[in-house]
Amino acid sequence: MYLRVAAILLAGLLLAAIDPASCRYTSRVRVPPRDKPAPRDWPCPSAVDIDPCSCESDQYFNLIMDCSNVIDEMELYRVFEATFPFNDVLELTINQDPLDPHRNIKMLQENVFGPVTFERIHITGTKMAEVHEEALVKSHETLNYLNLANNQLKEFPFETLVSFKKLDTLLFDNNNFTTLYAIESDSLKILSVSGNHQLLFDVDVFTKAPALTAIYMANIDLDELPPNLFMTLEGIKTISLEENYLKTLPELAFNPVRNTITQLVLNGNLLNGIYHDSIDGMAGHGFLSMVRNNVQFLEPNIWQPIFDQVINGSVNLAGNPLVCGCDIAWMMLDEENRYLPVLTETSTCNEGTVIHSLDKQYFVEHCSHVL
Repeated sequence: MYLRVAAILLAGLLLAAIDPASCRYTSRVRVPPRDKPAPRDWPCPSAVDIDPCSCESDQYFNLIMDCSNVIDEMELYRVFEATFPFNDVLELTINQDPLDPHRNIKMLQENVFGPVTFERIHITGTKMAEVHEEALVKSHETLNYLNLANNQLKEFPFETLVSFKKLDTLLFDNNNFTTLYAIESDSLKILSVSGNHQLLFDVDVFTKAPALTAIYMANIDLDELPPNLFMTLEGIKTISLEENYLKTLPELAFNPVRNTITQLVLNGNLLNGIYHDSIDGMAGHGFLSMVRNNVQFLEPNIWQPIFDQVINGSVNLAGNPLVCGCDIAWMMLDEENRYLPVLTETSTCNEGTVIHSLDKQYFVEHCSHVL
């Protein structure tokens, strides 16, 4: 009987330690001091000491800080010199207007956060151009989400990424990076660098980031895609190269280790040359979107293998000047009607006719010789 009661109590304690928002066990045991009344702002630090930042805690005593009203990096440094009842903060947010003359965070300095650690950081809209290699050193073991989008970053210590043992998501969109250095991380799953114009990178940029599942590189002025860029990725699901200047896809442009790609988005490029075996590794239910490109012909030796890969998914070719001649007879006259359903109904010929509405008899009469 006593064993059963103990087991029930233990189970209750374990359930109480689960954070339902992230489905993980928390290690926090927040107990107010017993020898004297808890400070008014407990478990947060004194509101006066951290002004102009604010701090809240949830029912599990996770600390959430907002420092959007900080004037500059020196004031940020002062805030984190305050006494914190607990140094492990769940989330930090700094969201500013880059046009505000009264907000001038220009870098994250060395040890700017003192002994405080974070699991999630959002710093956006600042004038920040640089992150010191020791700025986030205390969070190497805890940080899992880092959003530095929409700042003015030119410098970031990419070599330190390997030290962040739990980093899952890294967002660098709309900054001023001109070079994406090799990403080395065993934990990183989501990387977004969209909006960094004229961004350069080497073909081995992802070879040391095997856990990547999503890569976003839209609007970076990319005009050439090297082969084998994604060849080492074992679980990649999403690749977005929208709004670039790609004209051709070379052989082995997309060839991950396994057929894992569920979304390949190439909208808004200049694509008119798709080479044989340029797209491989799509999942059977995958989605290929090439809206607003310059594709004219769907040659069977190139496109039929692509449709075979996503036979339970879809291909969107809307906004392309498709000729819709005998080059698509393989799709229109397929006896089992496997391929036409894969093409989205938004895909039209160059004169505007929906491909799904084309008369198959025309292809019987004029194109049977090409099959």
